[in-house]
Amino acid sequence: MHSEFPMPQCFVFRGCRRKLLAFKKSPYSDEKFDLAQRLRAAGLLILLATTNHSKGNEMFRTLLTSAAVLLAFGAMASAETFEVKMLNKGEGGRMIFEPAALRIAAGDTVKFLATDKGHNAESIKEMMPEGAAEFEGKINEEIEVTLTEPGFYGVKCKPHFAMGMVMVIAVGDEAAAPDTFLEGRLPKKAKQNFEEALSGL
Repeated sequence: MHSEFPMPQCFVFRGCRRKLLAFKKSPYSDEKFDLAQRLRAAGLLILLATTNHSKGNEMFRTLLTSAAVLLAFGAMASAETFEVKMLNKGEGGRMIFEPAALRIAAGDTVKFLATDKGHNAESIKEMMPEGAAEFEGKINEEIEVTLTEPGFYGVKCKPHFAMGMVMVIAVGDEAAAPDTFLEGRLPKKAKQNFEEALSGL
């Protein structure tokens, strides 16, 4: 008995199927289904939907394309934005990011607010996951950064780095920062505040 909507049997379909199975087995698939993963899956579904042009598979292609669109929109809806204030003075002392420690999911966005003047937010190259994109805001600039690579990120205010104006952003569920996270040359106050931030995650 033939199926009403026959499945495409092309080479590309088999390749997409292998990619989807590999995606399902990803170590991150058991965590929150983050933005990057959803969009990657949506892209695979669209590719699969456009590889067979026979009339018999028209409904199949339509269903796959619709699923891809819903998946992509669901990804964008599930991502969150977290605000971090750049302050001259706060509950944690003088020249601080508030909060100084933040845990988010991959695909979430961090918005740095220029609540007080004279500050910026920038990543520390030696304190980022491999493959993560660096970022650097200008003085008094409010910036939004979307972080997709799981791991720990060190952030500083360049003018007040020596005064300890730093913060840690943990992306994903990794419990502890790598042993090398604090190995670089850091001002004494900055290192102390990094240690306090890590203990609060």
